[in-house]
Amino acid sequence: PVAYASRKLNKAEQGYSTHERELLAILIAFTLVKVDENILKSLEREYRKDPDFKNAFETQPAPFSKNKNRLYFENRLCIPKGKIREIVLHDNHESLFGAHRGFKKTLQYVRRHLYWPSMNKELHEYIKTCPKCQEAKSLTQNKVGKFRPFPLPLKKWEQISMYFIFDLPRTNTNKSAILVVVDKLSKHTHFVPIESNHTAKDTAEVFYNEIYKHHGLPRKIISDRDTRFTSTLWKEIMKLLRVKLNLSTAFHPQTDGQSERAFRTLQEMLRCFVSYTQRDWSKHLPGLEFAYNNHISDTTKQTPFFLEYGQHPLSVSDVLHSDGSETPTVTTQRFLENIRRANEIAKLSITASNERNAQKVNKHRRDHSFHLGDQVMLSTKNLPLKTGRSKKLSPKYIGPFEVIDILASGNAYKLQLPEKYQNLHPTFHISLLKPYYNDQHRRTIGRESAFQTEDKMPPTVDLISHRNTQDFIDFLVSETQETYFKTNGLTNKTFQATSLLFNVTSTPSPTTHLQAYLRTNNHLKGGGVVTVEGQAQYVCLCSFTFYKHTARVFPEWTGSSIL
Repeated sequence: PVAYASRKLNKAEQGYSTHERELLAILIAFTLVKVDENILKSLEREYRKDPDFKNAFETQPAPFSKNKNRLYFENRLCIPKGKIREIVLHDNHESLFGAHRGFKKTLQYVRRHLYWPSMNKELHEYIKTCPKCQEAKSLTQNKVGKFRPFPLPLKKWEQISMYFIFDLPRTNTNKSAILVVVDKLSKHTHFVPIESNHTAKDTAEVFYNEIYKHHGLPRKIISDRDTRFTSTLWKEIMKLLRVKLNLSTAFHPQTDGQSERAFRTLQEMLRCFVSYTQRDWSKHLPGLEFAYNNHISDTTKQTPFFLEYGQHPLSVSDVLHSDGSETPTVTTQRFLENIRRANEIAKLSITASNERNAQKVNKHRRDHSFHLGDQVMLSTKNLPLKTGRSKKLSPKYIGPFEVIDILASGNAYKLQLPEKYQNLHPTFHISLLKPYYNDQHRRTIGRESAFQTEDKMPPTVDLISHRNTQDFIDFLVSETQETYFKTNGLTNKTFQATSLLFNVTSTPSPTTHLQAYLRTNNHLKGGGVVTVEGQAQYVCLCSFTFYKHTARVFPEWTGSSIL
């Protein structure tokens, strides 16, 4: 509704039927609602200034006509340049009856009643630069980013790819994940059971014990950017070993398709052998690894074992069919020649396979490139949602962000991310990006992001302790430069709270960030200054419902002893 009106019915009208009363309401509306004369005068002024309509407004050549100083083209109202046209564009696209529909449907709708010569072009540009549409709508074109395989390594185990398989049933030895390591040339693969909560140091130790002792150090490691690889400790270990850590671009595991294929094959094999409880999967890994490496690879046309060692290992069938006689001796020269030929065949096969894959994948992809300084939108496909938000109703893209670097492959770009997105890795594959179209004259209203892309609490707040009361919980906090992740293990300190020295409406204390956060969410009830070990600290008094909510949503901030 745009207006309301009411009056009492007279005696005659009180006898009207429901249908007659509705018609009466329409008649009353006609007497109350009038056209704004200012708009009509504005239309006349704009007609006289617009070169497209100036002569037509004066002479009305066919098919133009004029009625009450309004110009029509084939019975469609003419809209001159200026503020009126901007309002028309907005209302026919961004209002509820426009509903942010696409160009074709909006054009069809506007053409019914309105006209101006450059309607198609202006409407297309207006919708293309609509910020809400750029956030909310998916791309309907083919994916961008041509498939570009990694260059072939010259030696075996010079390039490896690594992949983690998580969420497996916990075994008796407390293993719940698998590390998959694949050699890029021979396709020789290792399956290593690990714990899901391995730190970067633990992962490095597994690599040293299970891979390094057999194959030495690789020159390049391709990973799916698991947090274990991006942690500072892992990077430092690789730096000390002088290994070039070549991480795949953020949220683009297809870059490491080799490990993914090994991952799928391993899952299929495990399903055939695990027990009903599924907790015995780790004991099958040695046998499955042998079987995987002893079968011909579709890519190399050789078995990984033969490419690795120049011969096939003895299997059960080999032993059963052996007649006890010695295996014919192969000369060293012949043995080395067999290995050389096998590796040449493997390289040719891998190259051919890469070409076939590129041809197949690129049928449904298109080339596109961005340049330094370009503004792009980033897909939210892999971003974690904030609590309580629906993925279906959240924006498809966020941004715009500036391109500040282009990777050598040309398929990945580094973006200038604002501070609130500091926990995102700034490099993204081109398939997750799309151009941003800017209209400097359009007014936009920002809205809060639906995605969890920043720290859950201000990083300058350090929780020290807490205490329960009947209705509230007191949080003792310290204004430091340390992150809230240091709060674990510090909650055993005690304190005595004094009378509250500030409340929700008073002047903010040094814990401004925390107060602002809690006040915004209606959780802050008050606070005060206390003395802990001779130092002044601040107490925030929060509602008990917030304490329960915090224990579920913000475990890093509350500390383990509060849960």
